[in-house]
Amino acid sequence: MLDGLRALIAIDKSGTVSEAAVHLRLTQSAVSKRVQALETEVGYQVVERDGRRLRLTSAGIDLLSRAKPLLVEIEGLKFSNKLHEIRVFSIGISDSIASSWGPAVLRRAINLMPDLKLEVHVHRSTLVIENVKLGRYDLGLVTGHSPVGGLISTTLGTEEMVLLGKRKRSENKPVLTIETASATWREIGAAATTHPQFQDKRFEYVESFAAAAQMAREGFGQALVPTGMASLRV
Repeated sequence: MLDGLRALIAIDKSGTVSEAAVHLRLTQSAVSKRVQALETEVGYQVVERDGRRLRLTSAGIDLLSRAKPLLVEIEGLKFSNKLHEIRVFSIGISDSIASSWGPAVLRRAINLMPDLKLEVHVHRSTLVIENVKLGRYDLGLVTGHSPVGGLISTTLGTEEMVLLGKRKRSENKPVLTIETASATWREIGAAATTHPQFQDKRFEYVESFAAAAQMAREGFGQALVPTGMASLRV
């Protein structure tokens, strides 16, 4: 049943057997057989045709809503057991987290599990997520609150944004912050650009929060950065 539920989740997210097969790294035939086996086991139809795509039946939706929490718990148990078995653990971290509170958290984890060797990879959040999906990394620490299809995710916390640097009234220097294509800006962009504090200011976007903070320290403008980055001294 577990394999059938995983196939059902993949179809629910993608809408096609072919896309579900890519996500699960199976053949289309294998995905179809898993769904058929699930329908045989539960005794009712869980998917139906919707033009060229598939959608869950009302019974399938009900099954998935009840089974998903259990499946998450089971996957969590597997993950917990894996920690006791492996000695090399690969983790991807977004560059903004790696530049602020991330290293301290990793150090505490190493202190708790001294036999575990961490392989740390620093990328943009989107690339970290992609590598976790492909199985290259065991875990990812990324920015953003949006759920990621096919992955088990949890919110660790919310980091406040602060304005770094001083600005004289006579100056027309910009607010420096992360580029608009980043996961962080997708979360905060709308609120930041409409906030009363920034109504008379223009934004300039750079490749990283570290660059924005350092440029602010050198007088190029103010920087809108996470609190962990603001406290960092380079």
